Amino acid sequence: MSDCEHDFVYDQAIGVFERLQVERAKLDAQEASVLGMLVGLCTHDSRDEASDGLDRRLASIALELGLAGRMSDRTVRRRLDDAYVLTSKFGATSRALGEGAISGAHATAITDCGLEVPDEHRAEYEERMLERAATSTPAKLRAFGRRIAAEYDPAAVAERQAEAARARSVAVRDLHDGMSELVLTLPSAQARAIHDRLTQLARADLESRTDAFGAVRGAGAAAGTQDAAGVGAAPAVGAGTGDGDVADDDCGRPRDDRRFDAVRADAAVELLLAGRLPDDSRHAAIDSMQGRVAITVPALTLLGADDAPAMLDGVVPVPIETARELVDGASVWLRVLTDPITGEALAADTYRPPAALRRFVEARDGGCRMPGCHRPARYCDIDHSHDHAKGGGTSACNLACLCRYHHTIKHSGWGLQQLARGRLLWTAPNGRTHLDLPIPMARPRAPDDRSASPESDATLVAAAPPF
Repeated sequence: MSDCEHDFVYDQAIGVFERLQVERAKLDAQEASVLGMLVGLCTHDSRDEASDGLDRRLASIALELGLAGRMSDRTVRRRLDDAYVLTSKFGATSRALGEGAISGAHATAITDCGLEVPDEHRAEYEERMLERAATSTPAKLRAFGRRIAAEYDPAAVAERQAEAARARSVAVRDLHDGMSELVLTLPSAQARAIHDRLTQLARADLESRTDAFGAVRGAGAAAGTQDAAGVGAAPAVGAGTGDGDVADDDCGRPRDDRRFDAVRADAAVELLLAGRLPDDSRHAAIDSMQGRVAITVPALTLLGADDAPAMLDGVVPVPIETARELVDGASVWLRVLTDPITGEALAADTYRPPAALRRFVEARDGGCRMPGCHRPARYCDIDHSHDHAKGGGTSACNLACLCRYHHTIKHSGWGLQQLARGRLLWTAPNGRTHLDLPIPMARPRAPDDRSASPESDATLVAAAPPF
């Protein structure tokens, strides 16, 4: 196959895939319409019955549909409920799905986040979400939806989160091959802080072992050089021991070949069962390691002049009371100026450009900017969109957060261009473009509200609250 034929087939395959997504969305809309109609009929037929009459009718229909579709009636019941919500409460979203403009997963994100939005604001909510859906994956759309849904009723968000926190729990789920899952259901701030602390411990453990191994290898190499010169020396570590390719560190342990996730899991086991990591982990500063989260708080909210929600790691709205508790111990603050109309990050105040510039980019992006990736910004590389080696500047308009995986892929034929205010335009190797937008950091104002300049609005980002 020639290069020209290869490119043609590749491009055609991508086009067919895109058309299939549109057709699948249209089929999802047709299914939702049928299921929503069935729920409507049941509701009409059960209007004069006892309160459990509707449930019995829906259970019967779910069982019949499940048998027809060879699936669980419980699965069908969930589909019935979701379809009724979509078709009866989210008309614009239902129409967009029927036109193939969004996927079923996008529609689910819109309805899930929008159920708590007051009826009088739902049309506006749908409009904002559908506009965002044009450039977002379902997961990023859901994060955006949580943010704007919380704007309409902050008090309700606080009440729901307090109620949900009362259901926190620990559970074990058995898997295959002697493995199980330990599931902790916790408030998001605590869960993310725990995950971050385990990540720090795992990274420090691997780095300490790597450093020790490198030091021993260096000592062995020096000894070998002396031996060649006629000055006797001990054999290098691992030599002549029958270990083959397995290298030992300075304590005689095999070199660590665990995956990073396994090291993180082992750290959790040691902390939970023993209350500490083993002595040979070299964590002299373990007690000083703290779980970190990033909390973004509109300045006016912090001062009590507004009720716009704070955001945890850019994706989870938190009540202002929780935000204040988190930021009380913050060791790092960054004031980010935002556009009074769109809420997008514009600039950051700083006296130390390098460190503050990184914090600004992390606050603006929230996480990896490859569409579909959700890795938090603090675990990402700060990448030059236009390569530094080719003249790209080190400024906010040329920097973006990319996880290591997507940072590597970027250099495999992908193009990246920064547009205004953190908008990224990705160009795939086949020439197709994909726009990625940062989630607004502050509540957007009405377009006709021009009374405030960008400098009059600010968002405070606190890093590393202690846990």
